[in-house]
Amino acid sequence: MLPDYPIKSKKEDLLGRVPLAEKVASLILEFPGDESFVIGIDGAWGSGKTSFVNLILEQLRGADNSALIMEFNPWNFSGTSELIEDFFDSLIGVTKKDESGRQQIKEYAAKLIKKSEFSFEPEVSLFGFKVSAGKLRKFGCGKTLHESRKVVDDLLR
Repeated sequence: MLPDYPIKSKKEDLLGRVPLAEKVASLILEFPGDESFVIGIDGAWGSGKTSFVNLILEQLRGADNSALIMEFNPWNFSGTSELIEDFFDSLIGVTKKDESGRQQIKEYAAKLIKKSEFSFEPEVSLFGFKVSAGKLRKFGCGKTLHESRKVVDDLLR
């Protein structure tokens, strides 16, 4: 019997997945654009997705490069707010930004958390329009979500 644990290094690869993992890692490192991109690894439960990702990560860590690697597992969270908060805390941890950069990332995360929460707020009438008290307090203050996202994108770029 063999345990069903994912492999962590190419020394353990008995199925010959290392060449493909090396190719994926080189595509990541050689990506010419400034924009983000997503790589999907699809397969049935137990088919080796985590092992394959571990092989790619081994290649990325072994290369002499400036790639920032942040491991994040969204399955660890039950609520959206917790997930967003931990994701951005992890991001801040790997980027090593100065205090100003960290604060801008935190502000963006706070905006996302606020957008993800459903709450009841009293409404007030303002010039014939119904406005929630929370929106009235924030009216005219700070950046929009889009502006905050652009700041974070520029920081990470």
